[in-house]
Amino acid sequence: MDLKFDDSLTPSGSSWGNPVTASKDFQDKNLERALKDYVRSMPELITAYGRKEIKYFYIFAEPNGDGSYRFYFLY
Repeated sequence: MDLKFDDSLTPSGSSWGNPVTASKDFQDKNLERALKDYVRSMPELITAYGRKEIKYFYIFAEPNGDGSYRFYFLY
């Protein structure tokens, strides 16, 4: 993977994949593993759907309330 982290990406100016949701019960190692798998798999999924290869990404966290969050892979 030759991706670069770009914290200037925003939801309004980017594309993104389906989010990973973290509830109060889905934390720690389980969440870490899910997010790592998410970052590893998204570039291939994006190109599989005919999009251009990506070079930059950012993980955007959106609070849902009650301790849960949605994590978006922005590119």
